[in-house]
Amino acid sequence: MKTSHLRTQLRFRPLIIAAGIVLASIASAQTIGGNGFNRVNPTNEIITSKTHLIVSFKNSASQTFRKSVVQRYGLQINESRSNEYFVRLELSNQHINAGLTANAFVRELSNNPAVNFAELDVQITPDFTPNDPRYAQQWHLNNTGQTGGVPDADIDAPEAWDKFAGVQETVVAVCDDGVDIDHEDLAPAMWQNVNEIPNNGIDDDTNGFVDDIFGWDTASNDNNPRPVGGASHGTHVAGITAGAHNNGKGISGVGPTVKIMAMRHYAGQGSWMSDLAKAIDYAWQNGADVITVSYNTDGWNQNLLQAIQRAGAADVVYLNSAGNNNQQNPPRMAMRDQTDNLIFVASTDHNDNRSSFSNWGSKIEVGAPGSSIMSTLPGNAYGNQSGTSMATPLAAGVVAVIRGKFPSMTAREALDHLIATSDEVPSLTSTIPGGKRVNLSNALGAPVGPTAFKSMTVIMGTLTGGNLGSIADSDDTRVTINSAGVSGRGEYAVVEFALDSPRSNLDINSMKLEIESASNLTGATQFVTAYNTVTGKWDTLSSTRLGTIDGKLTVNVSKLTLAQYVDATTQEVKVRLQAYMPVRRRGVAPVSFTYSIDEVTPQIN
Repeated sequence: MKTSHLRTQLRFRPLIIAAGIVLASIASAQTIGGNGFNRVNPTNEIITSKTHLIVSFKNSASQTFRKSVVQRYGLQINESRSNEYFVRLELSNQHINAGLTANAFVRELSNNPAVNFAELDVQITPDFTPNDPRYAQQWHLNNTGQTGGVPDADIDAPEAWDKFAGVQETVVAVCDDGVDIDHEDLAPAMWQNVNEIPNNGIDDDTNGFVDDIFGWDTASNDNNPRPVGGASHGTHVAGITAGAHNNGKGISGVGPTVKIMAMRHYAGQGSWMSDLAKAIDYAWQNGADVITVSYNTDGWNQNLLQAIQRAGAADVVYLNSAGNNNQQNPPRMAMRDQTDNLIFVASTDHNDNRSSFSNWGSKIEVGAPGSSIMSTLPGNAYGNQSGTSMATPLAAGVVAVIRGKFPSMTAREALDHLIATSDEVPSLTSTIPGGKRVNLSNALGAPVGPTAFKSMTVIMGTLTGGNLGSIADSDDTRVTINSAGVSGRGEYAVVEFALDSPRSNLDINSMKLEIESASNLTGATQFVTAYNTVTGKWDTLSSTRLGTIDGKLTVNVSKLTLAQYVDATTQEVKVRLQAYMPVRRRGVAPVSFTYSIDEVTPQIN
């Protein structure tokens, strides 16, 4: 059909059928039962609406003008599924019988100068959850190897709980299929709208929602955000984030200061991304500090993106699951470039490996435990579930604690702190930038800046070029040292650096050195050593053969000895870089060589 013909249809057909059009009541969405999440859209197919569309009008367009535009086409605004930022427009049966499609109206309305955007709504589905074996304990909080995994492949929760003094209460909006707010392990952790009088049928706080005590249900447009028909996903998610502590029941969530705002946007198949967008808007408008979403957003549209951006403008963090398709760089990742309050979370297992099902990629910046996670289920029950759906609320809980500990941090600064204080896990470096897996205990440590050099001293050899500033940046200036001979042993070039540690010996979490260096001759070996303030000796951290072209070396210092390298009085760390060429066979002395160091980047957290 040609465009001109289509526009003729759009222009005149609605005028004929518009009079007397009354939309049939919208059928309630079917709710999945039991563990239906294992069966919902396992291929992550993107499904768009055929019976409605989403339109955002410009602020300059009056309400009267907006209604005239809609009525012109015989469409109707679904008030209960709209808000001040967008409207959901419903096609009538007459439109559909006449062969008019939602996509045709999108194309037509997109040309209207009063419209910001018109687009198809996208069906929202949970990230497909694989069936993994269950474990009886919360290894993700404190991994002792109880499930056969690697000890300490966890978020160090018990270590963190001793540091909670002064952490303020924060609110996480769980946007999901509902939360069992009456659960024995969740009731104490529920956010409550103190400005609303329960069950009086009045919008006491004039926020546009009547009797919204615990949150809101945007899927059914009512004040009951509890799960329906056996749905359990949101209840499990909520327990991971904020299950009650020290109440003698069930499990523990991430932080005792975290409260849950219950947002039900998903009511089974037939749920839409616009319902999630409306839930996001409610969350940031009503006091959420963090929003956690464990749903497939690969089909994201402008309406969802702008809702996340509005949350960002309100200084609210948004976390989304990376997805469970074992896929690199899933489409949802593109949103990361368009808003800075967003982070995607991958899933890790009890061996600190990426979970076999988890998506990964260059814009998926952290991982968190997500395989066989024990948490709450409706009806005061408990059980294990797996997925990035579980990893995301775990990371959300950590971010919420960060915001409670450091309330002056912006949303982006809180996410940067989450990343900076995550453990660097070697097995994750190929799939998550920096191999980052969240760590609650580290996150409670004070923010730190870059580690500063204090001094440089040549211990053996002769300095022939460069100074301390030469190795502190990535340009081509470098420190060069001509080696010195030791009779019967070989040639040595040794330089010592003193670093000003941003953390004390009692508070240090990690130390890493990145070194670019080379030798003018083959055969030299480089040793990286650190001064042990307890033993009084120099410990070898790494040894490697030097090349004649700059090679980059990364040295991660063992947690077992970290504290011993920080001087308790001066808070100084001493590191020596040594290049060595040994005496050859039959006692032949090596010739002098040049040791060049282009860059040294220390990171102490």
